Amino acid sequence: MALASQNLEQPARYIDLVNKPETLKRKGGIPVADSEFKDIPADGVSIPDDWQVSFGDVLNWSEGRPTEAYFVLEDRTLLKNPDHSGSGYLTIPFRVTSTEIVSLLQH
Repeated sequence: MALASQNLEQPARYIDLVNKPETLKRKGGIPVADSEFKDIPADGVSIPDDWQVSFGDVLNWSEGRPTEAYFVLEDRTLLKNPDHSGSGYLTIPFRVTSTEIVSLLQH
């Protein structure tokens, strides 16, 4: 996907699947059943095409600090929160922010 084609009109969302699972919806606004996302995914897993998520969104499967949080990438795969410090903080990877910065500079 070309960098300039990213949709910057909608900011990235933080979807808390533990405390507010109803915020994850299918296209058309229908909530995704809990059974479809109850298991924590592996890095690189693809998201179903009908889930209403966008590049840069964060899906969080953890209680408290985002130790089981994943970023939605351009190809609709998941990237685990790269917490290199071990502190449990959300660390936005450069490959997510760099695309938006480049797109903003091109417009």
